[in-house]
Amino acid sequence: MATRKYNFKKEDGKIPEGIPFKEGDVITYVDINSKANPPVVTQKNIIMLKRIREERQCDIFGTAALTIADGEKPYIEVPAEGEWSRVWHNHDKIRPATWFELLQFSRALVQAVKAGKTIMDVELPESQK
Repeated sequence: MATRKYNFKKEDGKIPEGIPFKEGDVITYVDINSKANPPVVTQKNIIMLKRIREERQCDIFGTAALTIADGEKPYIEVPAEGEWSRVWHNHDKIRPATWFELLQFSRALVQAVKAGKTIMDVELPESQK
């Protein structure tokens, strides 16, 4: 299997070097259940990036994030104050968002803006989750 360019995996608790993403980029965090055989993706966060940096409790920070997880309704968070954040776990990856993920993120963001909400469940086409 070919390795995708700009696909970064956290190993041994260390954020990989050479990550080219900058503030304003839309990236995807891929949560992988590496104990499954074969490993499976259990959640994706499509993130409008603010920064990636090891901090006391989180590593990835953004201005908005769409979460798509197994067994849950997709939801978007657009904090009015502060920022969205998450821990980058070992074996999980970040990469540039695909064209389709950008479309999902845009649709979710429009729903939140129209509703005037900072966190809400969103509707995504069932076959495209």
